[in-house]
Amino acid sequence: MHKTLRSWVVVADSARAQLFIPNEDETSLNQSELPGLVRVEVGHHSSDVGSDAPGRSFGSAGGGVRHGIEPRHDPHKQEKHKFAVALADALNRACLGRQYDRLVLVVPPRTLGELRQSLSQPVQSCMEVVAKDLTKASLTAIWSEVAEIVRHRPLTAH
Repeated sequence: MHKTLRSWVVVADSARAQLFIPNEDETSLNQSELPGLVRVEVGHHSSDVGSDAPGRSFGSAGGGVRHGIEPRHDPHKQEKHKFAVALADALNRACLGRQYDRLVLVVPPRTLGELRQSLSQPVQSCMEVVAKDLTKASLTAIWSEVAEIVRHRPLTAH
């Protein structure tokens, strides 16, 4: 017995995510709120996240020379990673709660790599990927990229 598949289209990059749900006749998308996504603010520059300048220390060779201390991790990259983990967590929970049957994930390749590390196997098994950054694209442009995937009917629905 066939049932109507609930599709989600998630358009994201390393700092923001939007959820779109196809309308009933699958001719366009409606924007919605992504349930359970904890907002993680990602600044445009590392200095937006951390302090303005790294600390300084005296050089080991002596002579009173001071050098800037390089941070062990780029705070901006850490914030991007936190956002990817938060997005994956929201998608994992939504899948577990059976809020969607099919996930169309539209993300740039680098973000996809970060997300795949944290997405559960059930999410990855019902997921189709469009490896593009469409976060600033119009609704029409997004729909033209995902329409065929959304309209595709698998033999059975879970």
